[in-house]
Amino acid sequence: MKILGKAGTLIFLEKKQHKYNYIIPPLLKFSKKFYYKNKKKISNDVFKKFFKKKIIIRSSSKNEDNLNQSNAGKYDSYQINDLSIFNIQKYSDEVFKKLNNEDEIIFQEYIYKPDYAGVIFTREINSNAPYYSINLDSSGKTDTITSGASGAQIKNIIICRNYTHKSKYRKLITTVKNIEYLINDNRLDIEFCVKNKKIFIVQCRPLKRVSSKIDDKLVYSALKNIEKKFSNLQNSPVTIPGKFTAFSNMSDWNPAEMIGVKPSLLSLSMYAELITDSVWSEHRKNYLYQNLKPNPLMVNFLGCPYIDLRVDLNSFLPNDLKKPTKIKIINHLIKKINANPELHDKIEFDLIETFFDFDSRSKIKKYLNKKDTSEYIRSLKKLTNNFLNSKLLDKEINKIESLKIKQDDIISSKRNNIESIFFLINDCKEFGTLPFAGIARCAFVATKILRTFVKDNIIDQVDYNLFFESINNVQKSINNTLLNNKNKIFFKNFGHLRPMTYSISSQNYKEGFKNYFNTKNLKFKKTKKFKNDKKKIDKINKIFKQNNINCTANNFFKFAKNAIFYREHAKLVFSRSIDLVFNELIKLGSKIDIKRNDLEHISIKDIIYYYNNLDVYKLKQIMKKNIEQNKLQYEITKKLEIPDFIKSKNDFYEFEKSVVKPNYVESKEITGKIVELTSLKKLKEKDLKNKIILLDSADPGYDFIFSFKILGLITKYGGANSHMSIRCIDEGIPAAIGVGDLLYNDLQNANTVNINAKQKTINIIN
Repeated sequence: MKILGKAGTLIFLEKKQHKYNYIIPPLLKFSKKFYYKNKKKISNDVFKKFFKKKIIIRSSSKNEDNLNQSNAGKYDSYQINDLSIFNIQKYSDEVFKKLNNEDEIIFQEYIYKPDYAGVIFTREINSNAPYYSINLDSSGKTDTITSGASGAQIKNIIICRNYTHKSKYRKLITTVKNIEYLINDNRLDIEFCVKNKKIFIVQCRPLKRVSSKIDDKLVYSALKNIEKKFSNLQNSPVTIPGKFTAFSNMSDWNPAEMIGVKPSLLSLSMYAELITDSVWSEHRKNYLYQNLKPNPLMVNFLGCPYIDLRVDLNSFLPNDLKKPTKIKIINHLIKKINANPELHDKIEFDLIETFFDFDSRSKIKKYLNKKDTSEYIRSLKKLTNNFLNSKLLDKEINKIESLKIKQDDIISSKRNNIESIFFLINDCKEFGTLPFAGIARCAFVATKILRTFVKDNIIDQVDYNLFFESINNVQKSINNTLLNNKNKIFFKNFGHLRPMTYSISSQNYKEGFKNYFNTKNLKFKKTKKFKNDKKKIDKINKIFKQNNINCTANNFFKFAKNAIFYREHAKLVFSRSIDLVFNELIKLGSKIDIKRNDLEHISIKDIIYYYNNLDVYKLKQIMKKNIEQNKLQYEITKKLEIPDFIKSKNDFYEFEKSVVKPNYVESKEITGKIVELTSLKKLKEKDLKNKIILLDSADPGYDFIFSFKILGLITKYGGANSHMSIRCIDEGIPAAIGVGDLLYNDLQNANTVNINAKQKTINIIN
């Protein structure tokens, strides 16, 4: 494409507009040099041409739009509502301040109160993947998207380039395709607005060139294969209730938060092997839920992990429910979540009752008849009493403690690397992630009951926070160990933790200690005392008795404290197994000349299969070949644009990025500078102290950020019961957990942000 600049491109397109069914609003253009030689005449000409109309003045710089660099947003533009010679000259001078003599200025008629306005990128900006990305604003303004002004009502729609003939935006896309054809470029940034069904093109410029190894056809082929897999899962006969299913990357075990939306193969396979293949269902069966074996919980759409919601929701049904009741529940819940996809990261709070609490009946009777409601409530109470009164929690705690001994036995033995990995994985499942799942379920039950107490004014928010502060959690132990200069103990007990727990390329705390921790700001963290007064205890006892919950208030708080403490402790213990597996893989890689980062592209399932099956030489050949193939596959995965929630095969080709309701922590209001944590190398106190930290996702390995005295935390992924939600409660730090893709993208470009956790709002100040 010949570079014409913004002004030249618009004039070129203006000549073709009648043939291709779009409108270029009337415009005039002048170079800076020519303008200042003829300022008075040009001002008069502009005034006459646009008399009694609103106009917009834009720059058209040679440096602004070229194939190797885009300086979009560097130059100014001004809207003039009150047209006068004075205003024309005043704002022209402002625009010209940043322009060279040969650069141009555009005077263009402003389209007032369009039905909607927007910007469309004809390819994914960073990867050049074959998708149209449309940002639409229906506020009646034309510049809210590009300016970041308040009052915008923005939607972000993603459309695969080979799907446009079926899109509901096909008229707009047809116009854009015509422009691509005319300009002979399919990598464009086009600003437009629509009024009275007419499409106005107000700006068109090339996007910065991006090289890509992956041809579009490979992406289209991958999407077709994913579509087939979805259809098979949706339509194939199943033995569990539910006419259809949907998929979410943030439900239940929340893969988006724990391993990312596009994890490496090693991370994905480790998470599946240790949790979502069979351990999760074994745990549910043990706790009197429906037995879902052999259904896996997590589905892999070409490297993108999703939770199968039909399987997931069924797994939360009590095992003694009658089949007709199960069918009614599941069909209702999937229908509800399809109509309200924003619930997909809150299913255990706002969708399904996973045990009996004091709001359960009012929720259930909205969609079940009286008889079915009574049956369901009886079963949920049976589950709940099993949690609170059995010795299940104690058994799980004993299992976790035995894992420590098994870990030490394996690493002190003389097994080869693959043998060690085989036994570490199997022990981790039986004595690590399986009991952790049980403990975590107990902690969830306890936490949700506590929240119900707050909602029903049985205890207040201060009581709730104090209860969590009374628990001697892992973060307090880390903090106090470092404060006492007990580095040997720290490395022994916590050195195996790492940001991105399931990523082998991420340094653990021992390796990256100097990068991760700021010991200057550490203060001794006391464990506060919590004690409810007799009046509150009596009230809780009365409520338990009225609802046939066979537990006293004192025993409940003891149960809750143990469950919440050991959830963090169990996570600490079983994550050591993951670190030990990684150590053995790194040693194996060193022996057969495979780099640590390349190990991200192997499947742990292959390594387990190789146990006693291959000699080292043959293993080297197979692993290197697999790594090469898997790297190519991963490049395709990185190109894919798939929504967080999928209910139709069409969602793989066109979807609107969902608006997510964040989970707010603490009731404070804070305003501060926001910093996105993209690199974990050379972290400095001044960069994080008193800042609001922005994170894509955060597992327990990110706990080190609290040593920097951060002001607040915002994450893209995560739920009300996620690790970081709980950690921020412990630390008394205001947070918005799981803000979603749209808001996160806006926050990446923000400087100062206000979080009002009490009002449940996030506002970008500048």
